[in-house]
Amino acid sequence: MLIPLSIRLKCKGILAPLARVLSSGRVDPNVITILGFIPAVASGFAFAKGMVRLGGLFIAVSGVFDLLDGLVAKIGNTDTPRLSYS
Repeated sequence: MLIPLSIRLKCKGILAPLARVLSSGRVDPNVITILGFIPAVASGFAFAKGMVRLGGLFIAVSGVFDLLDGLVAKIGNTDTPRLSYS
């Protein structure tokens, strides 16, 4: 992982209350994943246009969605086991 564990744990702690609300509202984690794809695509366009800082911001926002969908899946007990490619 590129992001240190300590930072990931802090982010998860910050996002956990929102994840609980979304999970109790029966928001499907796949919807959050799809919403997170939008800033990921926007980052590609920003990088292609030479707007590196904006691209970095969009990729960070996409990462927040990625953390959030995982938390919602775990809290709602809808997470899937990780795939093993061994």
